[in-house]
Amino acid sequence: MRMPPLAIPVPVGNGKAVEKRSDFPPLPEVVAEFMQEMLAKGGPEETDYPRLDGWFSALDEWIARGFYKSEDLPSVWRAWPELFLTTDTLQGFVISRPHGYAGDFELIDRMYTRWTSPNSALARWDAYAHARPACQSVRNRKRYFIDTMLALHGANGSIRILDVGSGPGRDVRELLARRPDGIEVDCLDQDARALEHARRVIADLVPGRVRFIHANALRFAASETYDVVWSAGLFDYLSDRLFVRLLTRLLRLTRRGGEVIVGNFGEDNPSRPYMEFGHWFLNHRSAEHLTDLALKAGVGPEQVRVEREPEGINLFLRVGK
Repeated sequence: MRMPPLAIPVPVGNGKAVEKRSDFPPLPEVVAEFMQEMLAKGGPEETDYPRLDGWFSALDEWIARGFYKSEDLPSVWRAWPELFLTTDTLQGFVISRPHGYAGDFELIDRMYTRWTSPNSALARWDAYAHARPACQSVRNRKRYFIDTMLALHGANGSIRILDVGSGPGRDVRELLARRPDGIEVDCLDQDARALEHARRVIADLVPGRVRFIHANALRFAASETYDVVWSAGLFDYLSDRLFVRLLTRLLRLTRRGGEVIVGNFGEDNPSRPYMEFGHWFLNHRSAEHLTDLALKAGVGPEQVRVEREPEGINLFLRVGK
């Protein structure tokens, strides 16, 4: 099958365009020629990246226009299980969800460390994944965390951080490797496996500077307050209602003069079709939307600002106390 022009994305079966959903061929049949081409060459080469981006965008457009449904995508995964139903590629890890949820600590750590499949037949797919803007923005998010905390440490001399939904702990490790003195971090996660992974990542650095807390963020109550409450990748899984509820709760844990910093994928995410092919769905929000949610949490507009990492995909809502 030759991919149809993206301006008029109409699936083709038996050599002709179809007009009704009931006439559409099964999705694996529609994409088979393209998939076989990619597999035959051992995965996409760098020159194929624009065409592969277009392929995922076409699938997304077909679903948006009702030609297919998101529920049809698993038929593609099952047609090529060696690529999509495996933990040996990043995209397979997204689909397989070995830890039971999307965007888990191990996947994020693979992005941070630029993990590539040891299977040479799959490695090119990971190279493609790492080159996607969203993946780069996740690595930029780690850099943003480190740079921001170092700046706050420099301004205050010491800081105490609550890291909500702390995940793999790679960002905390790199922060403490840069500045071991005057920084204390409480890593909070509801996944005990994430905390155990983070312990292993951080184990050899600064004993006593990091505590690991197994708790649900929406129920967590602390006897102390923090200079900074940071949450990199939790809020874009929350509805607006839960977003406001959790932000309000975290503000109560923040010292006067401190701030809450929340990461959220912005609306301008060119990798969204690729992510949603694997049923990795986020609540993408604009800077204006994030600001509005902060105001609903009871703060004044002068307390709110939104920043972004270099890709412009990950936004950071900063709310002063």
